[in-house]
Order: sequence, then structure tokens, then C-alpha cells
Amino acid sequence: MRIRSVNLKPYGECADVTSEFGRGLTVVLGGNEAGKSTALDALTDLLCGIPPNTHRDSRVKRKDLRIVA
Repeated sequence: MRIRSVNLKPYGECADVTSEFGRGLTVVLGGNEAGKSTALDALTDLLCGIPPNTHRDSRVKRKDLRIVA
């Protein structure tokens, strides 16, 4: 399976944010509070499921979190 893009709508502090991945290795760079950890958590939750006790439900309820790939 290859993930080409991930859209967070809404997920954690992100709302309608899309990240696209190229072929091979993709490196994610950004300053503090840029969303790097949120993106990593989203990929984990996409592959493994959103856990019942997620901390990414700060702005929206857990049942409304959406990750589209």
C-alpha cells in the first residue's frame, strides 16, 4: 500500500489540511507547532484506527474526526 496524500478534515488542531507525499522518502520539516506530530498521529490513526482515548479531539468530538487518504 502506498499513501499518496492525507487530508485531515477535521483532526486535532487541523481543519481541511492536505499533505501530499512523493515517491520514495518524504521528509517533513517545520517549526514548533507546525503540525508535524499531528500529521504523524494522523498516519498512525489512519493505519491502526483512532483510539477511544485520543488527545486529538480537542476542537471536535472524537466521533467527528476524519482522516481521508
